[in-house]
Amino acid sequence: MCFGRELDAATTYCVSSTNDEMRPVLYATLTFGRNAGTHEANQFREYEAWMSKLARTTRVCIDAVGGWDIQHSHIHLEVRCPDSQRAKFLHRYKRFNADQAWSHKHYKLKEWDEAKQDEGRDYIRVKHSPTMLSACAGVRKPCRAGRCSCRHHND
Repeated sequence: MCFGRELDAATTYCVSSTNDEMRPVLYATLTFGRNAGTHEANQFREYEAWMSKLARTTRVCIDAVGGWDIQHSHIHLEVRCPDSQRAKFLHRYKRFNADQAWSHKHYKLKEWDEAKQDEGRDYIRVKHSPTMLSACAGVRKPCRAGRCSCRHHND
């Protein structure tokens, strides 16, 4: 239930609570093999599926600001979650099986580094085509009832 909506240019908040700011927790790079020849729409579906697997594992609705490079078949993601659920995300993230979630085997995942925040955001947003992804954890009542704004944002 936590797809961010813009309230001002600098801050994104979780829909479930206007006081729950979305904060970066993870930096991810997902890459297809060089000879994959996968169509762009299929690549984007794979990125969305990876986000869904991460959300279900951590049981936290998440979103990501992404930088997509179609020519080289990869995406860089600034994965974010509600500030109040950051500890829960990081605790459950240890259970996330990245090899199983990303079958293309080319990925890099690391915890978001606040010290390199500006550098990471510039790389994602300036050097790549910007995009937005979100994923529903399916744990809250509105999520299970199909009313989570995360679930329908990517459609």
